[in-house]
Amino acid sequence: MKLTLTTKLAARHCAYVMTLLLVSVLTACGGGNGSGGSALGGYVPPVPPVNNGAVTLKLTDATGAENNTIPAGGSLNVNATVVDPNGKPVANSLVTFSVTTGSGSGTLPVSSALTDSAGVVTVIIDAGLTIGAGTITADATVATFTVTNKVNFQTL
Repeated sequence: MKLTLTTKLAARHCAYVMTLLLVSVLTACGGGNGSGGSALGGYVPPVPPVNNGAVTLKLTDATGAENNTIPAGGSLNVNATVVDPNGKPVANSLVTFSVTTGSGSGTLPVSSALTDSAGVVTVIIDAGLTIGAGTITADATVATFTVTNKVNFQTL
């Protein structure tokens, strides 16, 4: 069989077209590694955190000053403020308090209460008999979500 110039050009053209087709197929399927690829070139943007509202906690002494140390025989106020996702106070939100003690102790005479119209509720934590530290946890209800926060304290 005699190959002419036209036949040689047609063969080269066919090989060129097949190469382009193969490269196109591999590119479309993500390079042949089984991944479909990404329109963003592999970059996946971070998912913003969901804001279901918040409960903030602070411990204050009788003068209203922030303080995380409960003196022997004394107590501190546990102030919780509950806000919705827009930062507005949530009235009548149930706030449940609990104490986890490490080496110290502390007791909550009242372990749950409702927020006032400003979204605030205050309970008392009394010093226990053991010197050390612990954590107060507050769980609050905002709409159908539970929000949580913790604050550490020490007893002397």
